[in-house]
Amino acid sequence: MPRPRFEKLPPQRRQQILEAAAKELGAHGYKGASLNRILEQAGLSKGAAYYYFDNKDDLLATMFVHLWQRLLLDAKLDLSKLNAQDYWSSLLGLTDRFMDSVKGEPWLLAAAKAIWSLPQGSRTQGPLAESFATVVQWIGGILRRGRELGVVRRDLPEELLLALILALDEAADRWMAEHWEKFDEAELRR
Repeated sequence: MPRPRFEKLPPQRRQQILEAAAKELGAHGYKGASLNRILEQAGLSKGAAYYYFDNKDDLLATMFVHLWQRLLLDAKLDLSKLNAQDYWSSLLGLTDRFMDSVKGEPWLLAAAKAIWSLPQGSRTQGPLAESFATVVQWIGGILRRGRELGVVRRDLPEELLLALILALDEAADRWMAEHWEKFDEAELRR
């Protein structure tokens, strides 16, 4: 994760650096991403980059955590207040808010796209493992709440349902990232 001095930068400057990383990673994938191109786009010298981050992996982890925190702020989903009648419409609203965020800040799509280009195992070990575990816990909480309310099936083990949801989420994210610019807004929402 970034060194504490990164958090002391003005918010706009932090955003500029993380957006540059997201765009580069989204365009070229993890292996093809160039730290030099990120730094050029961010207007940051190599020395300054290493003042804030240990390496490209550290910058990527910081970008992902920032993305996740941003999406959680936009989520506005209080699981304890969900009921059987509004469970699914609340989840649809969550998707709509994410799409609105991406429309307003295209770097979010590049960041989401970049996540799926990560090396094998980066979700379970290294600097991103804790963030991915938080995502899985959050999605698991949504699943459990749906089961409590009786609007999500209970005839399958929760672990299996969670694995299916995560696989479906990854497939949908990848597809959306690849097709985002090919469809109009109505088609994307459908």
